[in-house]
Amino acid sequence: MKVFQSILASLGLSLLLACTHSAADKQKSEVEHMLETRIEKLESQIEKLERRSADLTGTAKLAASKALEALEAQLESAKDEFEELEDASSANWANIKQSMEEKMSTLDLAYDKVAEYFAQ
Repeated sequence: MKVFQSILASLGLSLLLACTHSAADKQKSEVEHMLETRIEKLESQIEKLERRSADLTGTAKLAASKALEALEAQLESAKDEFEELEDASSANWANIKQSMEEKMSTLDLAYDKVAEYFAQ
């Protein structure tokens, strides 16, 4: 009887672990999808600003070019970190996720500042 109970307990624990692992995988997948969507949106928005900058001249074009280069560098850094996030172990994933979210917030603010410049 004890062997049977031990087997049932072991199966129950395995099922519980599988469900927990599955929920964590689902959350990881959802967060990664959300971040990937944010990156793609920012890429598109930056491309629009680059097209608009083509009409600028002189110091305005130079300032816009520098600002867009800085945005592109931040975007590339975010893409690199996103790749790290996708490849991260379970132990490191939460830390990289937090860093990635902070990087994306900084990038969003930088984009807003440059977009504001173009709105003038």
